[in-house]
Amino acid sequence: MKELGIDTLNNSKVIIARERIKRPLDKMNSKVNETIENNEYSRSCPCCRGNEDNISDETYVINKDNEWVVKSVKNKYPIIDENPLNEIKGEHEVIIDTYKHNGNFYNMIEKEFYNLLLMYKVRFKSLKKDENIKYICLFKNYLREAGASLMHSHSQILSLPFIPPDLENEYEVCDEFYKKMGINMYSHLIIQEIENKKRVIHNSPNFLVFVPEICRFTGDTVILLKENT
Repeated sequence: MKELGIDTLNNSKVIIARERIKRPLDKMNSKVNETIENNEYSRSCPCCRGNEDNISDETYVINKDNEWVVKSVKNKYPIIDENPLNEIKGEHEVIIDTYKHNGNFYNMIEKEFYNLLLMYKVRFKSLKKDENIKYICLFKNYLREAGASLMHSHSQILSLPFIPPDLENEYEVCDEFYKKMGINMYSHLIIQEIENKKRVIHNSPNFLVFVPEICRFTGDTVILLKENT
């Protein structure tokens, strides 16, 4: 049973999913797993191709030569679930980025990235069809330090029946900025950062990647689409 609480310090909505504490964790720092991590297949990993009996509830699969290369499954320990009797209703899926146990963003080839991004797009559009859903979040934790509970490279997608307060506040800030300045705030940021140059990580025809001058977390990176400039 999921609960929706309010943080009294900042009035933020908090999803309480007590059963997630029971989810299994890979022992990522053990010598055994250091060896396994270098292999393409691990017998004990439910996300590896060949271990399909250990994982079920597939929601979408991308195949090549009659074998899956990327798949999405329902999260066994979801933050939220589909039960209409719960206070909050949505979906929480795990996307297995690659069938390779040792695959990750640092060694995937272009075609593998294409398939993964295609999966993101397919699942986003599918979850968006539910008229009760107000927000969809795609996220990825890399290594235990970032909150990952599995060694096998994976992403997660979450649909919510409300817009998180932080985003609602961002929309309000953008609206006020436009009314005052007469320009889209993101377009203004793009122009400003390109002129400044110091914080730009990558500047392509379609996107600008930069480190914001002031940010909540060390290492925050912003990716902005240039279509409004």
